[in-house]
Amino acid sequence: MKKNIALVTGGFSGESVISYRTADTIGANLDPAVYNVYRIDINS
Repeated sequence: MKKNIALVTGGFSGESVISYRTADTIGANLDPAVYNVYRIDINS
């Protein structure tokens, strides 16, 4: 059974750009055969 991972990204400050990049990097390195990856975007 695959594990579920939630990547919470975004935000309300200038740091949100770094948050998006970090989530992209983490998501790209998680094995889709092992994990269901869900992105949660905080933007408003």
